[in-house]
Amino acid sequence: MYEQQSTQNINETGPPFSDYSTISEAVRKWPELLREIFQLTSLRPGLTLVVVNSQPQGNLIVKGVQIEPSPLEFSFYLSGTVKSEYTYGLRQRDAYVTEPGKMGLWFVPRATCAIECSTGQPVRWVSLRIEPQLLNIILEGQFDQIPPDLRGIVDGSSENYYKRISTMTASIQMAIHQILNCPYGGSIKRIYLESKAMELISHQLAQVALIESGRKNPSVLRPDDIERIHEARDILIHNLENPPSLLDLALQVGLNDTKLKRGFRRIFGTTVFGYLQLKRLEQARSLLEERNMNVSEVAATVGYSSLSHFAKVFKQHFGTKPSFYLSELLNKAD
Repeated sequence: MYEQQSTQNINETGPPFSDYSTISEAVRKWPELLREIFQLTSLRPGLTLVVVNSQPQGNLIVKGVQIEPSPLEFSFYLSGTVKSEYTYGLRQRDAYVTEPGKMGLWFVPRATCAIECSTGQPVRWVSLRIEPQLLNIILEGQFDQIPPDLRGIVDGSSENYYKRISTMTASIQMAIHQILNCPYGGSIKRIYLESKAMELISHQLAQVALIESGRKNPSVLRPDDIERIHEARDILIHNLENPPSLLDLALQVGLNDTKLKRGFRRIFGTTVFGYLQLKRLEQARSLLEERNMNVSEVAATVGYSSLSHFAKVFKQHFGTKPSFYLSELLNKAD
């Protein structure tokens, strides 16, 4: 096992917003750790997109990284496992493991960080780093939908450690796919990425609000209920063309339909039907991008018997008809 000690101070400077150049410098001092690490894109002052795509060369540990108060970080984990531990305040500690399909909302005060990457696993995630004062401006001080302990960070009255972990919804996964496969370049690319960044931030803040309301709700889901709801999700994904009815789905996983509906919304942030439609549209877009099928074939493959209905919901979600989208893809390929 390779272990590297570092006292590199990752301290963003340049009021009122940071450009994260010092983070890049710190990362470059660890060439043995990852082959490819941070790709940073400044979307506007105070908002940075970070794409991490790495291949650890062994069980690697980095210790002793000093972090000054960071921006709020909205993170979305796609593959690989990374163990992290923060020490902050009067020897307070928090350890966590990032897992694919999860997302995190973080605010890290002055802390010391240790990071461990597992052997041979590609590590990939997307993060949005936004200065609290910028989020405050965007929200226009309207904090009714965010938890009290997050409000203090956004309005600048608190520098307490903050962490929320939840499961990515289909809408979030789709927005991330669009970020990673941005079809534009230059200034238009930046505008496109910024719009998707705002979409992700809004989705995650809504999810945090949902988690907080669930904590106040005495009808907390049991671990076996959560496992069964995830099983129901998997059944839907594998049967997009011909999905079971809600009652049949509930019967297959051993839940009543009311608990399935409520639990599904709590975990995935949408209804069972809403999730099914999002996954169908996500697959339809991927099939169109392969350019091997026409629109009618794609609609049938993902379970739409009505071509007009498929075109309608596709346009509602993506802002364009599937026929126009396919024509645009074919023109670009020529």
